[in-house]
Amino acid sequence: MKKVAGLLLTGWFFVFSGKSTDIQRDRWIVMDFAWFNPATMASQADTLFDRYMPLWKNVSGRKGIIFSFNWTVDLVTEYTGNINQQLPFTSPLSRQWNERRYLEIKELVGALKQEAHERNLDSFYVGMECVAWPSLVMAQGKYNYRSRWAERHPEMYKKYGVADPLCRLEKDKYAYASFPKGLPGRVSFGEFFGKQWAAVSRDLGLNLMLFWDSWATLRCYNRVGVFGEKASADPRENKAISDAIIRFFSEVKKANPQALLFGYSSGASAVGEYRINTFDLEGLVADGSIDAWIDQTWGGAWNDFWGMERLGWTFKMDHVQQHAQMIARANTRRQLPCRHYTIAGVLDAYEPWDVIHTVPQKLRWSLWAYSHAGALTPDGYKCPDGTLIAWANSSSLALLSSSDVQWLAQTLDEADQSASRISFVGGAVAVYNRSMMEWLNEKDPASLNDEWIDEQVGMLMKWGLPCMASTRLEWLTQLPAGKRMWLYQLPGHCNDETVHYMMGLLKTKCPQMITGRADRISPEILRLGGWEASDSVYPAADYPCVMEGKEETGLLKNSVVRLSCYVPLQSLYQTVVYVAVPQGPLLAQLPEKNFFYWHPPDWRHPEQATLDQHQYGSIVPYYVAVRELQRSCKQTGLTHVRPLQVMNPVTFHYWKSGSRYYFLFGNLETNAMGDSRTRRDVFLYISREELQLSKDNYELKDYYGNRHSLAFGVDQTFLIYFLKIDPEGMGLYFLEP
Repeated sequence: MKKVAGLLLTGWFFVFSGKSTDIQRDRWIVMDFAWFNPATMASQADTLFDRYMPLWKNVSGRKGIIFSFNWTVDLVTEYTGNINQQLPFTSPLSRQWNERRYLEIKELVGALKQEAHERNLDSFYVGMECVAWPSLVMAQGKYNYRSRWAERHPEMYKKYGVADPLCRLEKDKYAYASFPKGLPGRVSFGEFFGKQWAAVSRDLGLNLMLFWDSWATLRCYNRVGVFGEKASADPRENKAISDAIIRFFSEVKKANPQALLFGYSSGASAVGEYRINTFDLEGLVADGSIDAWIDQTWGGAWNDFWGMERLGWTFKMDHVQQHAQMIARANTRRQLPCRHYTIAGVLDAYEPWDVIHTVPQKLRWSLWAYSHAGALTPDGYKCPDGTLIAWANSSSLALLSSSDVQWLAQTLDEADQSASRISFVGGAVAVYNRSMMEWLNEKDPASLNDEWIDEQVGMLMKWGLPCMASTRLEWLTQLPAGKRMWLYQLPGHCNDETVHYMMGLLKTKCPQMITGRADRISPEILRLGGWEASDSVYPAADYPCVMEGKEETGLLKNSVVRLSCYVPLQSLYQTVVYVAVPQGPLLAQLPEKNFFYWHPPDWRHPEQATLDQHQYGSIVPYYVAVRELQRSCKQTGLTHVRPLQVMNPVTFHYWKSGSRYYFLFGNLETNAMGDSRTRRDVFLYISREELQLSKDNYELKDYYGNRHSLAFGVDQTFLIYFLKIDPEGMGLYFLEP
């Protein structure tokens, strides 16, 4: 095998055939337009396509380039309709463009489209992104971008510090392309920007707009909203903002329906976006105005550089899952489906992190994991439709090297090929309860009920709980039958059909875990485990936590947890309690039925996002929950890994694609969860019944290397393998029945 620049260039199990029609996925690159010099655009366009062609040549979906034109809205808002107008840029980072004309942007776009045409790249787009901020000037990166528009219309940013979707613009006298006599006053920004975008896109040849940070979700990178860590207590106030966000996208799309329009996630909890951040993704997608939704999956930047683990690798995977089920549901209400993309966060064009060169195997793990994460729906499994590679240039305006691009293209091609052929997804399914979330938004919007199923599952994944898929409570009875693990988000307001279905699962002894504040869960569901909610309600606070069982390094018998609001659980008959606070249990099980109740603590304080990791609270309840679910899998005969030591976490997921079963491992964690710079030893238990394996033994093959072996332990239930996952590494194995 050949290594180039520290990256494994080719694996010995390369399954992709190389035909352009083989991979039905979209693929985009994101870059700063300042990489181009106005004097050498044509030759640079040729260089750019030579370098990045491997990323595009094997995909048959949409593809293209999305530019940052100095981040702010000014390229659009300041246009007067005169193609010879000077560009509105003032940043020293774009100095070679600052005195150039709009015409030269048009020439750049034309050169790129011509190059794509000559290389037979169909469905090729050239677009732009912008943020909803009045400026982007930050010491944490190479950001120095100010906005003339924001200086002219400060009222738009006065209330929230970002674009206010409810704001009506004040009157002005600037000669805009769409309002040559100036704004008359009381115009919405959506109407104004839509008309300006129609003019700019027409005159410059741009055909894609990506609304980056804070357009869809006014707050980013944290489970908060404009009202703080909770939504407003007035549901009308929350809904007014949510409706205005949808209206903004609709107005922009209406002004130029031919151009693609993309939305962008908060980078934090998908559930939190709906419950706290006054944003309804399902409503936006169902409205029909956006063509694609982009999940911020910058796992490496947050986990391995900025040290904000609550936004790290596994959390990003579960954000993708939960957005997938929301998009799938909303797509049933529109003619053409909204597409769903993830980001291959290779390096940054403004910040110093560089994942592809510092932790390349973690990046490779993410390319496989995020491309396969998705939603189980009545119409089949839905996983992402494509990838944005960001950024395509470094902070020194250097392109990725040829070897980097080849490595990235091959990994994406192989991962996308596998994802497009998925026929089985193993492990747990995170079950979202939309009707309960709607009820909370309408009746008690400022309450906190530990409903953050995506964050909770993101934590559970760290110790080897396999969870690739989400689904919805209303879909539960329509899904294919089969043994698996179910993790239910706050199962309240359940109908009789759902209760009977869950009762039937009890007979199979499939692991089921109900989560959240006890008095919000349907009493009929609690009674399945022999429990009921007490009448006592305890406020948000730090609580002493006690773990039953033996203490070990990193797994303390006595620790502290943060609970948003706690209602104790009462047992009607015998219950096993694993973790408790003085007021009652946090993790309990109905003996011999693999039916669990879990009130997950909040691992972090949402209102204190920058707390040091050691102040986040105990990880003990999460680890113990994983350990007991893994033991239940062994009892039930489901594929699993032997419980790991608490300070030696590793992720594990498995699926079937084509004729192969794949097993993906990641040694990912940094700081609070362990040190990925040490090797991980894993015992993998593969279920014969679950995967329909009838031979005595099977060879487990290493996809990217020469490590392959037969099971060292064999019985009627499991094939047992011992695997070594390299420091900061990933492992991808497969077997063929």
